[in-house]
Amino acid sequence: AAMLGSLRRRWDVYKYRFVPWLALNLRRKRRTLRYVPESSQDKILSDEDVFETLMKIFKALFINDFSRQAHILALLPEIKCKYLELLTVEQKRSKVNSCNHQSQHVFSPEEVLFNTLGFSITRDRSSLVSAGTGVFVTKGFVPKGTVVSMYPGTVYRKHEPIFFQSLGNPFIFRCIDGVLIDGNDKGLSRSVYR
Repeated sequence: AAMLGSLRRRWDVYKYRFVPWLALNLRRKRRTLRYVPESSQDKILSDEDVFETLMKIFKALFINDFSRQAHILALLPEIKCKYLELLTVEQKRSKVNSCNHQSQHVFSPEEVLFNTLGFSITRDRSSLVSAGTGVFVTKGFVPKGTVVSMYPGTVYRKHEPIFFQSLGNPFIFRCIDGVLIDGNDKGLSRSVYR
């Protein structure tokens, strides 16, 4: 019974990767599908929205940790002045917005995320049985249609083989359009990514 339970849990994790299972179960899960008539309509968020959010958070992280970035910028004198201009503009804004600016407080990345976007997230183990690891909101509220995180890894189109990379790999993320992203940083996945 324990062995069957173990096999069932493994099957639940990997079953969506097999074409026969998809063919037999596609009709049962219509509510999880999204019809896209053209590839130009395949985005839920525009590139501009994603770019704006990423620039906002990267600027905030850079400015928050500027004291540790200075030695890196010293190696790149041609662009150092651009970063100093950005820092100066942001410091002027923060001085206007805060009464006490005598000492620059360095925030944790989670605090920067919360102060910039209004929420912070963490990667943690799910409380659901055999759900694995996930991303959870720890503080604040995430409005619908907001960029929450980036998921780096090797991107596989629908027709590309991923069977061997998927064995024992809980970090394969299936996108709504069927594209798979292998976010594992170990074993065969790591070699393919490099």
